[in-house]
Amino acid sequence: YISNENQTAIEIRQRISEGDYDAVFMCGFYSEGEADNLKIFKDFCDQYDTEVIIFPAHNEYDYPITLAQQKCPDLAILNWKAELDALIESGVDKWALCWDDTYQHSNQYAGFVGAIMIYRSIYGEMPVITESFNMYNDEVYLPKAEQILGSYLTDGSIPRDYQINYFT
Repeated sequence: YISNENQTAIEIRQRISEGDYDAVFMCGFYSEGEADNLKIFKDFCDQYDTEVIIFPAHNEYDYPITLAQQKCPDLAILNWKAELDALIESGVDKWALCWDDTYQHSNQYAGFVGAIMIYRSIYGEMPVITESFNMYNDEVYLPKAEQILGSYLTDGSIPRDYQINYFT
């Protein structure tokens, strides 16, 4: 985690202070204390005009995410966890997006969803994913991504099998 005094954290803080990042997407909200760490990190990033975006992972708990939003209400949230949950609710196999390990870590296809979300948030449009994609990425096999995610890859929509009715 970024607040730890390990070499990776020191290098990341150094790069932020040198202006290498316009924005940092933060996940790792596994306990209540992470909200305090986020506030410290946000204050650090503010010194260097680096935006911090809350980007919760699929295996994080809702309560620490809510606390983080309460402690830093001015931060944007790009809710990767909610997007993956919605895909699973729509019928995407959970195990096509998560490893079957103790913590149900997100796999490369869930990461692909996150990358699409980040691209869409920066550019305001869907990325164009072509067959040449696999020339550059050995981790995500495009035909398998198409099988898992379907039209999400082209239009970013998640099919819902329910309808919301409003009563007046």
